[in-house]
Amino acid sequence: MDSQRPGCPIEYFNIPVPASDPVFRQEGNKHAEMPFRRTRYDLNSGHSPNNPRKQLSEITPFLDGQLIYGPNKAWTDAIREFRGGRLRGTNPNEVMMDFPADNSIKLPFENPPPPRDHVLKPVSRFYTLGNPRGHENPMLLTLGIVWFRWHNHQARSVLREHPSWDPVADDEKIFLIARKRVIAQYQKIAFYDWLPTWLSVNVNQQTENFWQSYPYKGYDSTLIPSISHEFQAAAMRFGHTLIPAGIWRRDGDCNYIRYELPGEFRQVSAIRLCNTFWNSRDFVEADMTSILRGMASTIAEREDSLLVPDISESVFGPLEFSRRDLAALNIQRGRDHGIADYNTVRIAYGLKEKKSWEAINPSYNKEEIKRLKTLYGNTTRPDDVDLFTGGLLETTPDGPGELFRTILLEQFLRIRNSDRFWFENKQTSKLTDSEMYDINTTTLYDIITSVTLVQLGDVQRDVFLFRSSDRVNCNEQPKQLDPEKSYKGIPIFESCTSLQTYDFFSGSEGAFALTYFFITLFILVTFGVMILLTRRRQKVKYMALKNAAYKHVKISDLTKFSVIEWVNPDEPVRFRVVQLDQKEMRINMYDQSGALVRLINVKAMAGSGVDRVEVHYSSDQNEDLIAVKIPSEYDLVLRFETHDERSRFSNLMDQLFLAISIATQSRSLVENYILRNCKTKKMRQEQLDKFFRIIFMQTLEDVSTNTIDENEFGYANLPQTCLTITEFAEVFGMKPDSLFVQQMFLLADADRSGLVSFREFMNVFLLLSSDDVDQRVQFLFNMYQKEGKLKLDDVHQMTRSLLELSDSNVNDRKVSEFVASVYEIAGIKHGDQLTLENFKKVFRYDEYRKTVERTSLALEDTGLGLPTVRPYQKSHKLAAKQSTFVRAYSIGRYRRPTLRRQISATAHDTILHTTTGTVHIAELKHPRSAAEEKLLKVVRFLETYRLQVFWMTIYSLVLCGLFLIRVYYFSVQSEHTGIRGIAGYGIACTRAAATAMSFTYSTLLLTMCRNSITRLRETFLNILIPFDSLHSMHKVSAFLALFFTGVHSIGHAFNFYHISTQPTSDIFCFFKEYFLPTHELASFQFWLFKTVTGLSGLILCSLVIVMYVFALPYARRYLFDAFWRTHKLYIIIYGLILVHGSRQMVEEMSFHCFLLGPLTWYILDSLVSISRMKIHLRVLKAEILPSDVIALTIKKPPGFQHKSGQWVRMSCEALGKHEFHPFTLSSAPHERCLSLHIRAVGPWTKNIRETFDPNRNTSYPKIYLDGPFGEGHQDWYRYDLSVLIGGGIGVTPFASILKDIVHKSAMNVPFACKKIYFLWVTRTQKQFEWMTDIIREVEDRDSKDLVEVHIFVTQFKKKYDLRTSMLYLCERHFQKVADKSIFTGLRATTHFGRPRFQDFLASLSHEHRTVRRLGVFSCGPHPLTLAVEKACKELNKFESPTYYHRFENF
Repeated sequence: MDSQRPGCPIEYFNIPVPASDPVFRQEGNKHAEMPFRRTRYDLNSGHSPNNPRKQLSEITPFLDGQLIYGPNKAWTDAIREFRGGRLRGTNPNEVMMDFPADNSIKLPFENPPPPRDHVLKPVSRFYTLGNPRGHENPMLLTLGIVWFRWHNHQARSVLREHPSWDPVADDEKIFLIARKRVIAQYQKIAFYDWLPTWLSVNVNQQTENFWQSYPYKGYDSTLIPSISHEFQAAAMRFGHTLIPAGIWRRDGDCNYIRYELPGEFRQVSAIRLCNTFWNSRDFVEADMTSILRGMASTIAEREDSLLVPDISESVFGPLEFSRRDLAALNIQRGRDHGIADYNTVRIAYGLKEKKSWEAINPSYNKEEIKRLKTLYGNTTRPDDVDLFTGGLLETTPDGPGELFRTILLEQFLRIRNSDRFWFENKQTSKLTDSEMYDINTTTLYDIITSVTLVQLGDVQRDVFLFRSSDRVNCNEQPKQLDPEKSYKGIPIFESCTSLQTYDFFSGSEGAFALTYFFITLFILVTFGVMILLTRRRQKVKYMALKNAAYKHVKISDLTKFSVIEWVNPDEPVRFRVVQLDQKEMRINMYDQSGALVRLINVKAMAGSGVDRVEVHYSSDQNEDLIAVKIPSEYDLVLRFETHDERSRFSNLMDQLFLAISIATQSRSLVENYILRNCKTKKMRQEQLDKFFRIIFMQTLEDVSTNTIDENEFGYANLPQTCLTITEFAEVFGMKPDSLFVQQMFLLADADRSGLVSFREFMNVFLLLSSDDVDQRVQFLFNMYQKEGKLKLDDVHQMTRSLLELSDSNVNDRKVSEFVASVYEIAGIKHGDQLTLENFKKVFRYDEYRKTVERTSLALEDTGLGLPTVRPYQKSHKLAAKQSTFVRAYSIGRYRRPTLRRQISATAHDTILHTTTGTVHIAELKHPRSAAEEKLLKVVRFLETYRLQVFWMTIYSLVLCGLFLIRVYYFSVQSEHTGIRGIAGYGIACTRAAATAMSFTYSTLLLTMCRNSITRLRETFLNILIPFDSLHSMHKVSAFLALFFTGVHSIGHAFNFYHISTQPTSDIFCFFKEYFLPTHELASFQFWLFKTVTGLSGLILCSLVIVMYVFALPYARRYLFDAFWRTHKLYIIIYGLILVHGSRQMVEEMSFHCFLLGPLTWYILDSLVSISRMKIHLRVLKAEILPSDVIALTIKKPPGFQHKSGQWVRMSCEALGKHEFHPFTLSSAPHERCLSLHIRAVGPWTKNIRETFDPNRNTSYPKIYLDGPFGEGHQDWYRYDLSVLIGGGIGVTPFASILKDIVHKSAMNVPFACKKIYFLWVTRTQKQFEWMTDIIREVEDRDSKDLVEVHIFVTQFKKKYDLRTSMLYLCERHFQKVADKSIFTGLRATTHFGRPRFQDFLASLSHEHRTVRRLGVFSCGPHPLTLAVEKACKELNKFESPTYYHRFENF
């Protein structure tokens, strides 16, 4: 039984070291335990008292020469020469000088670190012997080499006996015959020469007597040869008491050879055992013959219970504990094997039990017995004494005591008698008589003298005993070795090296810290790369736009310059055209479309007392920057195309200023300094915010300026603050060159300074905030009157100035019609002049009176940072004033009930006024308490998202269940594997996280099966599964996958640390697929960089970081192509996960079990898309539309069927057939062709616009389509009432839906939806004129009044409501006369301003009282869909119809 090999998993049964121990508790050594690894055992045993642990017999019990030929055939073949039957050696022709070959093939010898050096050494330094432990000490190695040579000696003898045999062809026969003879001689020497001496050291006992006492009677098949625990763990270890502290080395002349200590200039008389462990070859190669002579001459230790310090204190140990106590290990080994106590074993072997301590050995030292009693805590009977301890106490001067002798004899006889191939069994051994004679007459003395340089007479005949008559040609034989004495003045021994320990993590600290530092750094670098790529793209885009701007703008006027304006550090640059207007004495700034965006009145500057302007010029880089310090404004910072352009601008500007006696002071500065010290637009805006805040407080809250904290509001400087015409226009959201703005500015600028002062603006504000309608009408009259009257041309000019601000292309005929109606209302002849009184008649007309009464400044929408005033702080009149017509929505094309919102001065009830009645929101049963409101909010949320909540709960429970099951398994159920004991509970977290990752990464594939989702959502399963939420589920699963990836990775940081602190041999027990030479340690670097699992995990971690960083909204917005490409890494990631788990380090991989189903489904789903991608589709028509939109008409592929609201993925052959982008189909299902409306906002869409621009290309490249795919908008027909809300290019799905609705209505196709409201939110009606055509077609064909359309023109969000009221007058007039909008030409209602979705949706519950489920579908920019979502959530708090919101963002 090989008890040296530890079990797997490693189990430690360490031996506590007393604090007072002088050897193992030296200064600096804090180890409290001596390491002890338990023996291997059958894992099917040891689970209960009825099934005790069974240690494994891993080596044969027979004396079959395995210590010569190796434990198995592979080992034997590895040490053979395969020529002449010999074992492989270095000098096969000279047996006496032959040594085994070097272990270049690295046979797995035991290879502990030599305690003298305390360093691991390569196993290749050993000889290729059969004994795995043959290099433990020089004596054992010498005997191994003797038997090696003896085999080769026998092989030569066999070859000489058969001269006709070929050394190569008959190698096997020669080897087997020689092996048979050697084994037989080995058995004879061990059993009949050594064993009798071992059992009794009486020098007079002869071998013949032992043969006669225990004769061989043949093979006995009833015997079991297995080694008993008592023999292996106790009795056979009796020999440890005989081991000397070292050996002499003697030459042939009886001179004892001194040993020179390595690295020291001193000698000793003998070799010290403790310092030769596992360094044997150096001594044997130096002089093996002297070692053999010394072994024969060195007297063993006395037969007693004592062990020499070399093995009781300094026997070799593992690297982490270089010295151990062999006696303690022997006792602990017996306990490990569960050997019974001393008396129990005696009884088991048929001996009488010892009833007292003294009865064990009457001649033993009484004091020692007393100490043992105290140690075992038993002063009467030695019942609980360890077998090894009790057996040693029986030792006599003649050898082992009664018990050990009985155990040893019983075991050896059983080995001999149960061995079918024992050499004396002639039936199987087939030995001839001559061979038997040679075997019986051959002794170890004969073997030594035959194969070594030891001469006859150099050693005694019986090499196992030394008798006083054995002079062996020497006059003197030394006595027993004594480490404390000297020999001829030379110390006999050197001292044993002291105990040394080892930290297995040493050498890994830097790599460990740097690895996780670089992982963290890699995350930051990835973010940095993303930002750098974004900036680089923005820079490239900027340069392209810059070049395009400079190239595109052809300026013939020498007073105009193409420039780039810089306004704030955090805002993008703007391409402008600046004009130095010498005639009007001003500086004009235009955008690329030619619209005036800034006006600097130089004449007004002179009028306000400015006599000097400071101008800064950049003196570095391209010297193309100029900054003009404009008083009362933010600085004018411009960058020119060239330095020459800047110089030309500077000269003209100097002339402009000098013309009105303003001097310019020039300074050349570094560009960065100029930009840092500029007064930016943001700074100016902060000043203006205070300006308007004070006006608001004084006007609406009646706050005196005396009560205002000057420090808080900066009021001290406000009276000096003036507004330029540009800033005045921005207050009302208009252009500075607008006639309306100019008229109002002139009216406000009472002192004609060219600026509007604080007091002048307050006067205008007070007037417009007044409750007096006549004053506001008079203000509008004064803006256009000449000499107190309005001529016909003035009225035309006023109307035109209002309409031009709406970007309307209203023709003169419609303007004339409106002017004629004004005259008709005023009651005067068309063409006569209008007085103020006549003008007031227009606004007293009942049709328009209420409109004007509700006009005011939209204070809460100004965006000027005005403080929010709570409802109960406002007067009822002020609240009514702020309830403008902009926020009133017509409901019903013909009834047109006006809906408005009022805030009660005494209560918080919201009132909805319609022409059909007044509805208090209190009627909607608002919750009575905060708790009830929260409860109702939860209930309505669950009602709205019940399917999502249900499936997310199921998903979470499954995920948590998988995680907790694995945590429990590795924390409790797998304790027997031992891995948790080494790695701690971190292994439980990492394995549980790995299972959770397997689940989340696998389910991610299901959310990517677009074709399957589209098909399934048309089945009954759509009622049970929210397929439209799978995109959100994809994000949730991805986030959970990232979370558990992080847990897995962080957990491995702890695992790697724990594993790296353990002995390599112990760790490789768990990870058998990994191997390192015995002299190499598995450091942190090895596990991470030299294993498939570690390296693949590191690559996986890097790829996941890259993929997730570039999946952030920021990257998707600015680096969509990078997001698209990095997202394709999932293919590599899934492959690497399989590789990562394939080595099965801790358990069998389970990822493939989770992955197989989803992956199969995903592949099949992808094959459907791939099959469609192979079809080239022809673009039939391409049309460039306003707002950078291109409309593509595509031939519908065969079998292509889609529903309104669905989308496709498109790629262009000219731009890369594998780069697909999603677009919503704007064509209805019944149309013969497919149509897409694509807005050019990114690189790919801009390239599409250029590629299919009909003005540039006559032929178009082929495209590929993948789809259609379903989404929430196509479910519009499932609700009784549906509200469709589109913003910007987000109207495309509703274009398809509206056309489909009208078609189905005309075809009398039944569907559940009874009414559809379409809200089109657009900046101007010009932005998407193609949508206007679709709405017009819907209106013409909608005979059942199924669709109601409302258009919201949002460019009026922050504009002056009096002007907006005038627009309403024009709009209402044409709606009344022509039943269509003056702006769009549609019957749809046009509103000016942003919609209040909550008010609109709330009114629907009153208009449609029987409807309980309303479907709200929005598509457009994120702020729009967010506002709709917020409105639905707020309304769902009431006990009213449930609003189900489905949205998509673009």
